[in-house]
Amino acid sequence: MTSKEKDAQLRRLENVIDLIGDIPVDQVQRHHGIEIAETLEEKGKANATIKTWVGSLRMYLTWVQDRQLNTFVSPPKPWISSNPLYGLSVAKYGKEKRSWKAFTPDQLHHLFSLEMPKEDRLLLSILVTTGMRLDEAALLEWDQYKVDRNGLRYFDLSAGAKVKTDKFSARTVAIPDCLQLPPRAEGRLFSFRVNNDGKSSSHASKHLRQYTHAVRFDETDDRKVVQSLSHNLAGFMLNLTPTPSTEVMDWITGHGMDGAKTQSERINTYGQDPDVATKYAIVNRIEHPWNLVKY
Repeated sequence: MTSKEKDAQLRRLENVIDLIGDIPVDQVQRHHGIEIAETLEEKGKANATIKTWVGSLRMYLTWVQDRQLNTFVSPPKPWISSNPLYGLSVAKYGKEKRSWKAFTPDQLHHLFSLEMPKEDRLLLSILVTTGMRLDEAALLEWDQYKVDRNGLRYFDLSAGAKVKTDKFSARTVAIPDCLQLPPRAEGRLFSFRVNNDGKSSSHASKHLRQYTHAVRFDETDDRKVVQSLSHNLAGFMLNLTPTPSTEVMDWITGHGMDGAKTQSERINTYGQDPDVATKYAIVNRIEHPWNLVKY
């Protein structure tokens, strides 16, 4: 656990104490976990948040059970002999996770017609034409930009060193002809700040939302975000004739499009990450009539 993760864990425990009271550890009961879930649900929190709070308290109780002794008695004995939150399910509490929605064609035209610096337009252009995740693109370095023996351009994420969002991220990303890149340089392609966890998506998303918010239809159209552009690419592929196989589309986007496959299932169905030419043949068939970046 990193120092940042430890700090976050401590903050959540402090919040839990504020919620259920600063009671002795051996008086924490199962109903306290339910109390946390119900209180957060009333505040409109998502199920994932509720699971995190309850999970933090459960982890702390496990630590106490395994490592802490009550030395005020003789002989010393564990403060607790069992974890009252073990096996407690809070799946029914809180809002379900909301998925992002793809932009409409009119919104894409509007988005790419907005005035913006070239760096911003380049990042948006990469997202909509390749299907990369925001963090994958925002962290790109020039040494990941390569050209294969057939002259096809691609970004090499095969080492999986930059982003470890899930086990399907390590792959090559084919670059279609319509995507222009600036002259090769050194270092990173983008200047978005990297946080302590080595990620840049938070800062990039906050900066780019000025554009995505500007093209929403109204206040209820709040599921259109920067990450929606990868959903657009997935939709474009599904509308191709003939439609590419699900396995290849999975490798293009870096995650399953029809449910979570294990890595072994993915390898068994296709063998390995398809070569760049296979993926290029698909993404290069997609038309992008919006104002992509130009150099």
